[in-house]
Amino acid sequence: MALDLAQSNPAIAFMLANRLEVRDQLSSTRVLLRKGASQRTIQSRLGWEPSRSARRILRKIPPQSVSLARLSSLKRALADPRHRKALSHAPRLNASALRIATNPRLLASSTPALIEQVGCLRSEDMHPGSARRLLDCVALHRALRPDANVPLPPIRSLEQLTAVHRRLEEDAARQQELSWLPFPKPPIKGTRQIRPLTTMRALIGESRRQKNCVANRAIDVVTRRVYFYSVHTPCGRATLAIFRSEGSWIVEDIREKSNRPVPGRTAALVDQWIQSPLGSQSEFDW
Repeated sequence: MALDLAQSNPAIAFMLANRLEVRDQLSSTRVLLRKGASQRTIQSRLGWEPSRSARRILRKIPPQSVSLARLSSLKRALADPRHRKALSHAPRLNASALRIATNPRLLASSTPALIEQVGCLRSEDMHPGSARRLLDCVALHRALRPDANVPLPPIRSLEQLTAVHRRLEEDAARQQELSWLPFPKPPIKGTRQIRPLTTMRALIGESRRQKNCVANRAIDVVTRRVYFYSVHTPCGRATLAIFRSEGSWIVEDIREKSNRPVPGRTAALVDQWIQSPLGSQSEFDW
């Protein structure tokens, strides 16, 4: 019975074997094996739902991918229909596929096709390399693009995962290089309410606080194509971008948090500022 179980469903056999190590459960576990209890009965005794779908999912895990930590994550994930669906569709669940299909952030950034490809990698039966690479992508995307409304688009293949990971690493390196470059002086002097963002740190802080993507445009500031300001009024806070056209400074965009439009009073304040003498006394090197 024990050998049959180990061959037909290694995950259940693993859980049963770990239960044998608990002294007060030793006799009841041996009874299950001697009586030839069904896998359904064993699932129930082990605290798992005794459903056929759960049993099929457990059967997809190769012996070398089974661990108590992964089984614990799997058990929690089965309670969520989204995770259950992903686990049910995967033909094979190695360490990497399990990590993706049971982690909410990774699942949201993956597709069934990616999980299937990852699950077929024998090299990742014990070490979830692709899952870690995807986790890196999610973290880098969030750091580089702090706008919460723009999640990492779902990745559909291992080839795409490699390409996206490489691109995000290059973007991170580029942003790190930019952080050491000094920003030019603001083209128009700020006021108490309209404050220039004069460093990379300030630009990133504004991007994160306001949930927008201005941090991605640091290169445009360094190359003097645009300049950003943080606008503070009784109506709320906004991020302002200005650029020069035919000798005059023009508002490129002004948005509140999460790219919401600003009230008319805020727009009027900015228009008055940019058309004031301050706007005509801009820095000569622009």
